[in-house]
Amino acid sequence: MIKYLEIKRWLKRIALALLVLILLIIGGAAFVWYRAVSPFYELGTAMTRNDSARKPTIGDLGGIPISIPPGIARFVEYQDDPGFMKPRKGPIPVRTLQSKFRSFGFEMRFPDKALVRDETPEQAKKISPDNTMWVDVGLDIKGYNDALALSRQLKGRATRKWPMMNDGLHSKEELKDRHGYRLLPEPLYGLMVYQVYGYENIKHDIDDRNIYYHVNQKGEVDTYIQCSNVKLLRAPCDHFFVLPHTEHTIAEVNYRIELLPQWQAIQAAATEVILGFAVNPDVQEQNQTPNASSTITGADHASSH
Repeated sequence: MIKYLEIKRWLKRIALALLVLILLIIGGAAFVWYRAVSPFYELGTAMTRNDSARKPTIGDLGGIPISIPPGIARFVEYQDDPGFMKPRKGPIPVRTLQSKFRSFGFEMRFPDKALVRDETPEQAKKISPDNTMWVDVGLDIKGYNDALALSRQLKGRATRKWPMMNDGLHSKEELKDRHGYRLLPEPLYGLMVYQVYGYENIKHDIDDRNIYYHVNQKGEVDTYIQCSNVKLLRAPCDHFFVLPHTEHTIAEVNYRIELLPQWQAIQAAATEVILGFAVNPDVQEQNQTPNASSTITGADHASSH
C-alpha cells in the first residue's frame, strides 16, 4: 500500500512537471509569434491610417505638392516613416503639403482614368484578370532615382542572369538552354526589345521576361517595361517611367500583356492623373475640396483646384 501511494505521488509530480513544461513551451511559442507578427500589425495599422477614407492624402511628390482624394491612395509611406518591419518611435507626424512621400499607389481604369470602381454588379461579374482594364499605379521616390536610373535597370536585367545573345562570346549551342537575351533588330510598338533567346521553344521559368525600352533624345532610357513570357492573357507587364516635372520619382504601372501595344497611352494617362493631384502650396490643406464623385479622373481633379 505504501509503495502504491509513493508511485502515485511520483506520477503526480511528473504530471505537474510536464504541465509546467508544456505551459513554458506554449508561452515561448506565443512570445516568438508575437515578436514575428507585431511588426506586420504595426505596419498594417500605419498603412490603414495613411489610407484614410475620410480625408485627402497630402504631401510632396518629388518637389510637387499634391492632394489625393480620400480613399484613393494605398500603401502610403513618407520619408520619415520607419523602414519595413521597424516600429515607429513616437507619434505619427501631422502631414502637410511639405511632408515628403517615399511611395504610394492607387488603381486607375484605362482609358477613362477613373479612380473609383463604379461598375454595376452585372458589369463587375464580367471583369476578370484576362480582360480587366484596371491597372495598378505606383510611385517610388528615392535619391538614386536620377535620369540614368532606368538605364542602369536595363543593363542590370539584360546582363545579370545570363550572357546576352549578341555579345559575340558564345555560340547558339552554348546559349540555347541558358535563356540569354538577344536584341531584336526592329522595334515593337515603338520600343526596342530584348527577347529571351529561344522564346518560342523553351519551357519558360517564372522569371523569364522579355524587356522593352524607349530612349530619349539624350540616349537615356526613359521607359522600361518587362513582361512575363507565361502564355496567358493575364501575363503581367511591369512598366516603369521617369515622371516628368518631378525629382527622383519613378512611376510604375502594372497591367496585363494584351495592353502592351497601348503603353504610350497608359503612360500618358497615368502621368495626367498623377500630376492632376498637384495643388497650390499656398492653399491650406483643410480648405481644399477635392472631387469625391463616383468616377474621378485626373482632368476632373485638376479642374477642382
